[in-house]
Amino acid sequence: MMTKHYAAAYAMLFIICLLSGLFPIVLSGRFDALPIVVVLVVAVVVPPLLIWIARRMGYPIGEPIHCSKCGTEMPMFRKPSSIRQGLAGGYNCRNCGAVLDARGNEIKAGAAP
Repeated sequence: MMTKHYAAAYAMLFIICLLSGLFPIVLSGRFDALPIVVVLVVAVVVPPLLIWIARRMGYPIGEPIHCSKCGTEMPMFRKPSSIRQGLAGGYNCRNCGAVLDARGNEIKAGAAP
């Protein structure tokens, strides 16, 4: 099922794959059809594979995150409130004020990341 979270993750990965593949082609100045077609195919195929691998590893990429305390859905694009949240991911619930990790589990005060 295509959700807005999955579409956003897919679009971001598609653009990264596309730009990283087209950048060397543009720098070389040789615009042959085969490398461009290969880059397009890779940009279409790789994002779902990366999302699937990340999900199998336990990361909720492309899935909505809900507060484990009150059940409120977290925003798709977050604004970290600490360095730990900026580096490791995480949210602050707007409804109940809970501090959550990247998977939506509550982090107790003073707990190590």
